[in-house]
Amino acid sequence: MNNLGNYKKGQRREIVKLLLSCGVIPYSTFELWEDGKRLILRKARELEKEKIIEIKKRENRKYIVLKNYNKNSQLYLPYMPPNYGKIYQDEISLQRKYVVDKSMGINKSMRAMRASEIFILMYKANVRTCKEEKPDLRTDEEIDVDSACYYSSIEIKKWKPIKISDEINGQTRNTRLIGVLFAGGEVFCVYNIGDALIEWTQSGEEKIRWHVNKVASKKYLSIYSNSEDKNVDSSIFFAYKAETFIRIIRNEYGKKKKNNQTILLNVDFTYKHMYVLPYNNYGKHMIEIMSYQNWKELMKYMFFTNGENTNSDFFDIACDAYDNQKQEYIILFCIPDISKLKLFLRRAELEKNEKKFKIYCFDEQLPMIVPLTIYEGEKIAKIETVSFIQFFEEWEKQYG
Repeated sequence: MNNLGNYKKGQRREIVKLLLSCGVIPYSTFELWEDGKRLILRKARELEKEKIIEIKKRENRKYIVLKNYNKNSQLYLPYMPPNYGKIYQDEISLQRKYVVDKSMGINKSMRAMRASEIFILMYKANVRTCKEEKPDLRTDEEIDVDSACYYSSIEIKKWKPIKISDEINGQTRNTRLIGVLFAGGEVFCVYNIGDALIEWTQSGEEKIRWHVNKVASKKYLSIYSNSEDKNVDSSIFFAYKAETFIRIIRNEYGKKKKNNQTILLNVDFTYKHMYVLPYNNYGKHMIEIMSYQNWKELMKYMFFTNGENTNSDFFDIACDAYDNQKQEYIILFCIPDISKLKLFLRRAELEKNEKKFKIYCFDEQLPMIVPLTIYEGEKIAKIETVSFIQFFEEWEKQYG
């Protein structure tokens, strides 16, 4: 017999609350939990024995979903925020159906799991994700610039009806957007590409970016409403492997449209800033950093302490600083923008002068950066690494 009090707090409540909020919890999210993967697995198995959840597998990916909702919801809904039952039945239960019902197709299943991965990562990064924590986009309440809020693509599209689709080879493909992060005065369109490049249409993503810009102009008023030149131009891409980002930078597309235009994701479309993060604890902590106002300027202030010139008006190379003494251009890839990195690398490839180009990066980024600094068998840039763990501890001391 279940102890009703267990749903007032702790892991049991958190697991059920997240399942009510996003429909599915993939095993890939367990390492993000503060209590550790082993303890979360233990609690999940307890809930499975009590028939509150079920542990399932699809395409070699394990996940958990609620079981017998109509029968069991009376056990936990009294301890959840208001309207969670209605929200689950009206909206979230469909996400469960996408991953459980084999007739729904693998694409819908994988998208639902990837959407849940990002929802849970944002939640664990102290971003307001759950319904009761943030303004409803369909009300007049504005998003507070001092608190990070995350909205799924479903919530964004429901702000106002919008048709976002494109015909590709006779098939309709929707935008690949997973959600939108409002944080520190910035707006980031968020994608989760998993372990492979995704099919991508510039027109489709431009439509959703335009739509997000409209949302920002109405809901992020203090930042966007009175500035005609303020547009959403930043994105965050999550992937499981560094190799995926390397392929994007190197334009290893493979597929082509009939008109010879690329249909796989690349760095040149849609967004001026394209930040890339791995799906792990490092990616989670980077979201915490990126939720601060002026986070890029604060990072530059922490790194460039030896008199480097950081005035980009004097650079003819895409970089973050120039060391006059060493005569080297420096890019701070701790700010993980591959749009700028690609331009920096192209210049380094042309000049083939390792002494002239340097990349600062975190140790977590080395698997991605090391291969990119080798071009035609030659090293084209130096690498200087910083421990992310130590940096994050220092960041927390100064700004946490």
